[in-house]
Amino acid sequence: MPRHQYEPAAAILILLAVAIVGCTGLGQETGEATDTQPETQVVAQVGEVEITRAELDEAFQGQLVRMELDHRKAVYRNERRLLDHLIENSLVRQEAARRGIEPTELAEVEVTSKAKDVSDEEVRELYDRNKENLEGSYEEREAQLRNYLVQQKHADLKASFLGQLREDAGVAVLLPYPEMPFVELKGGAAGPSRGPDDAIVTIVEFSDFQCPFCAQMQPQLDALLDAYPDRVRLVYRHFPLDIHPVATRAAEASACANEQGLFWPYHDLLFESQDQLTEETLLEFAETIGVDSPAFR
Repeated sequence: MPRHQYEPAAAILILLAVAIVGCTGLGQETGEATDTQPETQVVAQVGEVEITRAELDEAFQGQLVRMELDHRKAVYRNERRLLDHLIENSLVRQEAARRGIEPTELAEVEVTSKAKDVSDEEVRELYDRNKENLEGSYEEREAQLRNYLVQQKHADLKASFLGQLREDAGVAVLLPYPEMPFVELKGGAAGPSRGPDDAIVTIVEFSDFQCPFCAQMQPQLDALLDAYPDRVRLVYRHFPLDIHPVATRAAEASACANEQGLFWPYHDLLFESQDQLTEETLLEFAETIGVDSPAFR
């Protein structure tokens, strides 16, 4: 069955290798209502420190975007599933009318009756392939295995028949894919970058030099830039995680390399040598790409 393809909007912002930092569960107390403005409302008191609604909203923003994204995708999946069901019902009714029979009779002729045609040899073959994982003899499991094959054949025949009906009818699915939520970046798309400033697509990568998943993304990002040199721009933003002991120092070191115009060579070397990152090797790697060592130190 042909699958529907979706085209994203040309001007998009893709956030790659992003780790969303939320609030840690330190416990929650129910407070009394106040007349303060929402953004200045105190939602927690930690000793002498107050946590305001504005701070909570800022911390929650990334999770809120992810929740909205998941919601829109879930709604679309359910709409698409229902739409496919309506399309299939329409195809079956039209084909049944063309043949001058009822839809139930069409299903019996094209699917149900054919699915029942399971030979003893097929049942025996299924048993022999799986007998090490089955309890009981062939005779004890024969009915169950036969029923399994009938259900499997029924599903295959139905999918094949509906697929052929869709192809013959030239079905076009016009349900639009939902627009994705966007979040405004503080500082905009600023940072070390590759690609033209006027590119129609800007990828802002929030990354960590000790993150293995960030390292795995680098070949894909390089391939995108190579494939679309005039259309894609990549901006690097630092997002070192506390769980990576050298990540923050590596980010600082790359900023120093950037001051000498050597960010991207250093960036590539750090990811390539990720399993060797230490306080000492950060300088060694910088000297390898030709930084001014005293200034870098």
